[in-house]
Amino acid sequence: MPQGNYEPLIPLVTPKQHQMATGGFEYTFNANHNLVMEGVFTKNDINTFSPHDSYNDQGYGYKLKSLNKSYLQKDTNDKVPVKMIYNLNYEYLQQNFTQVERFRSIEFQRDWNRPYVDAINTDQHIGSVEVELKKQTVTA
Repeated sequence: MPQGNYEPLIPLVTPKQHQMATGGFEYTFNANHNLVMEGVFTKNDINTFSPHDSYNDQGYGYKLKSLNKSYLQKDTNDKVPVKMIYNLNYEYLQQNFTQVERFRSIEFQRDWNRPYVDAINTDQHIGSVEVELKKQTVTA
């Protein structure tokens, strides 16, 4: 017959598994254009004894980056080439991705008002485009 408000319990500390595998490549189309891709796979099993609730243990993400420096045209008066430089960046993190260490700069958390140790609640998509027009200077 139970009596009192407490039970004599000893909590079991479960073995945990936290793994991360990354890979990437860079491909150069020509001297003015290259493509970089990185991918990551993570596994965070908080109880390796039990297969229960293991549907959210695995997560992934990837990053694409394209850099292009192309000559648009030559100026008719000065015969100076005009160069257009553009970068395309895209990053995707799945909801179940778990980081081992911080991989973004501290300014990212400050700028977006995120906690330092942050769980990902939804899929994250981050994209950016940078464009620069540059006219070469002529030295005499």
